[in-house]
Amino acid sequence: MSVSPSVVYTRYPCAAIVNPGESMKNIIRIVNTGSTRVTRVVAVDGLPVLGDTGVLLTGDQRGTQWSERPTMLTEVTPEGSASGITTDYTANQFPGASFCTANLNPAPSDTCPVNAFNAGFSEDVTGFRTTIDRSGSPLAQGESVTLKWTMKTPLTLDSQVTMPAAWNSFAQKPTFEGGTEGQATEPLKTGVVMPFGYLNVSKQVDGLPAGVDPPGPFTVGYRCTINDTEIDAGEVTVADGETVALPMQPTGADCAVWEIDSQGASSSADGEENAIHETVTLGLTDPDGVTFPIVNTYQQGRLLVSKRVTGGAAGLPLSPSGSIGDGPFQVEVYCLFPYPDGGAQLPDFPASFEIASGEVKELSVDTGYSIPAGALCTVYEAGGQGATSTVLTADDGDPVDGDAVDVQVNPGFEGGSTVKIQNDYAAGSITIQKTLSGPGASVAKGPFTFQFDCTYNSETLAPITQQVTVAAPTVKVTPLPLGATCNVTETDAGDSTSPVPTVVATDVLVKADDDSPITVTADNTYPTVPECPLTVSAKGANGKVKRSGKTTVVTSATTSNDCKITSNGKNRTIRVKCSTKGGTRGDFAYCTYTISRKGKVVVRTYGVKGLYVTVTVTAVPKKGSPVVDSATWKRKWRVS
Repeated sequence: MSVSPSVVYTRYPCAAIVNPGESMKNIIRIVNTGSTRVTRVVAVDGLPVLGDTGVLLTGDQRGTQWSERPTMLTEVTPEGSASGITTDYTANQFPGASFCTANLNPAPSDTCPVNAFNAGFSEDVTGFRTTIDRSGSPLAQGESVTLKWTMKTPLTLDSQVTMPAAWNSFAQKPTFEGGTEGQATEPLKTGVVMPFGYLNVSKQVDGLPAGVDPPGPFTVGYRCTINDTEIDAGEVTVADGETVALPMQPTGADCAVWEIDSQGASSSADGEENAIHETVTLGLTDPDGVTFPIVNTYQQGRLLVSKRVTGGAAGLPLSPSGSIGDGPFQVEVYCLFPYPDGGAQLPDFPASFEIASGEVKELSVDTGYSIPAGALCTVYEAGGQGATSTVLTADDGDPVDGDAVDVQVNPGFEGGSTVKIQNDYAAGSITIQKTLSGPGASVAKGPFTFQFDCTYNSETLAPITQQVTVAAPTVKVTPLPLGATCNVTETDAGDSTSPVPTVVATDVLVKADDDSPITVTADNTYPTVPECPLTVSAKGANGKVKRSGKTTVVTSATTSNDCKITSNGKNRTIRVKCSTKGGTRGDFAYCTYTISRKGKVVVRTYGVKGLYVTVTVTAVPKKGSPVVDSATWKRKWRVS
């Protein structure tokens, strides 16, 4: 019905269309349609709410479908200059036992408790009671009183229908002149509808290798607003190929939908900042509603595996060929997809390959391995070839001690993922200590040579030699592989009388420097004190020299560099003596002689038969020489 040219009001079966958060005007018009004047009217209204009934007709369902009741914006006021009108409000539950409608009963049962309608006006009121007192100016036939108020619709509803309605009704009881009460009645209800629309989200997964089941379901977030005020938000899950309905939303609302977890894929709506925005359409005319399509594309991943060998023992030569840590090393890669839900092994895996130090192996579609980005791969090194330690590092993660590490593979266009494998071959040592014994030890010269024959990780190292000197008798032999066992053999005993080769120690364990390395002691014996070597070349056949003639009896005398023979006779290291048989030198039996620097002795004899010539050659040590004893050569000739 129409009250003014600019305002149109409706009542059942019609309903006005309202928008979320919009105000709606309501009126109650009391008209005296009879011939007896009306002196008093009581009207009671219970505001719309889900599951409500009539005020008087409590057995009749009103049919309100709103999960949130509309709230009162204004108090109930009369239209025009009507007087004698009082409105009281209640916040008691409607419908419910505490919502009083006794004022509609015939007297004397028409009284409500004092607290039934004693709530102040607020958005929380659930109903009101208006009393119209016209005892001083009764309403004649055809006269009316109009009450009006404004309510506000909620921003959203929990609705499953396209046009959810809210219905309102009131009941009234008149009193006529003379005190006669009329029968309480409940006129037709009035209502409004709030249009809703349908929303859906669909999922499509692309880029997976043939035979690989897509992951999922995927978690999707949504948020709807009206005039930038949030009215609803939440999450749903959707699997590949599915279209899932979102909660219905008021027509005209702006809704955003995005992917919360793309499970390693590139998403067309990754995160709320990349959300898809749509406006809700009218479900009454668009039964398919708005669909938010989210496409997940699994880019091809790329995995790089690199190898590095470190440590003091790395590179030590093996026998007959190769060196410690030269590889190749055996690596296996297992890849599961999807992740993190366990998944299944990808068709191109497990992959097995060999890798050497300094080498990088690429696993990608370019090298025959199809790995979707987001796959979980385990890189495993079998054995490590006896490395002291193996450390694996995936991308920027923490290093892992052991033989395996997990990595979630990144897309190839981002550079992919990297697993670094580092094998460390630590070095230890064995100390060799040389001792000298015997009377001649103090003049020992050495040097002494040792050979280390070591076994490591069931392989034989190339022999390692180490020289020890008298000046530095203790030597730490390193690098040797930590944990190796070695046999130590002396192969050169220097100037000692010890036999060579001599096995000094067997199965010596190589330990770290901070773990008390083992010391091997080798002793060399010097049983005698060395003397000067002396070589003399002498002439004079049959021990005879010429009588009264010149004879060379010693042509040369030699010794070592540590000794000396003085050839000029000043220190008597070469002596010549002439004597007769009787031991005395006579006037007619004597000799003269000369001595060269090279030890050549020339004797000239004079005399008779019975003269003897004795030559003595001595080699004496030089000052500071290790030789401590002199050597003497002596020869006696008879003059013929």
